[in-house]
Amino acid sequence: MIELANASQKRAEVNVRQIGRTAEGRTIDWYTIEQVQNGAWREEEIAQDISGLSRPITVYRSSRKTNLIVYDWHGDKQTFCPPMWWDLAIGSGACGLGCRACFLMLTHRIKRDPSRHLLYDNLDDFLHVSEKWLLHPSRRRQHTLGVGIDRSDSLLYEGVVPHVRNLAPLFSDSIRNPNGNKLILLTKTANTHFLADILPTHRAKIVASFSLNPESIADLWEGKWPDTGERITHPISQRLEAVKYAQDLGFEARVRVDPILTPENWEEQYASFIADVKNIGINFRYWTLGTYRDSVEYGSMLFISAFCCSWISFVTRKLEEYR
Repeated sequence: MIELANASQKRAEVNVRQIGRTAEGRTIDWYTIEQVQNGAWREEEIAQDISGLSRPITVYRSSRKTNLIVYDWHGDKQTFCPPMWWDLAIGSGACGLGCRACFLMLTHRIKRDPSRHLLYDNLDDFLHVSEKWLLHPSRRRQHTLGVGIDRSDSLLYEGVVPHVRNLAPLFSDSIRNPNGNKLILLTKTANTHFLADILPTHRAKIVASFSLNPESIADLWEGKWPDTGERITHPISQRLEAVKYAQDLGFEARVRVDPILTPENWEEQYASFIADVKNIGINFRYWTLGTYRDSVEYGSMLFISAFCCSWISFVTRKLEEYR
């Protein structure tokens, strides 16, 4: 027993390194500091009246030179997830809302700051590459183009870099968008007031999708300010009002209820949430349901727990009542 303890202690001594530094002894944020110092990134504080959050948020800004549209093989003809969507890489690293176990927190390791989103602001380049994407010979009507749906938040920074408003005229143009492809937004914010700036004639091909959950579930999942524990994201009631506002403007509204969590009394919480949606008068065109994925414990692999079938059945039944 003593020999084992001594061996374990020696291994621990070998593996110890200074907290906050790399194996080479550099500070863990050396890469982000270097990018700011050499002028590649610009650090900027965004006021709360622009982001819609309860306090200012700091980001990095830069221009993206390559791979402005990202496309991965998400499935095939035999799976539930056919490869029909692309995404504009308007940002990089965690978006700043701090959701628990978000895969973007560690995607780039030390090359991104999890608390400071890298926001790309070369609007003309994103517009040009989107136009080429729409006119590509392989384009089909069912293909969609997201605005940072897998690597940012479509509306959190719209008051800083107006990607959505810059792209709207392009997608409404039948000559430049001959297949009628749709531009997909996804947000956890209540910033749909920016959509009012888009002309009514430019709204038909824009889909406003919202990542929502019951308030108590959002409290378990969505990020909190570390000093106060206050949730970073807008209250769900405010976000539902923002959905109704976008719907009233004429935008197609969709929802992602993801992840569905099952704490005590989860059925009542989701039933109440769905009832609130109905009572407000929101008519989501599609409901997307997702289960919990943990990027730390499960390596970003989809983890479907034993209660998966039960919540799918429950939520589906409630949605039928909703309709």
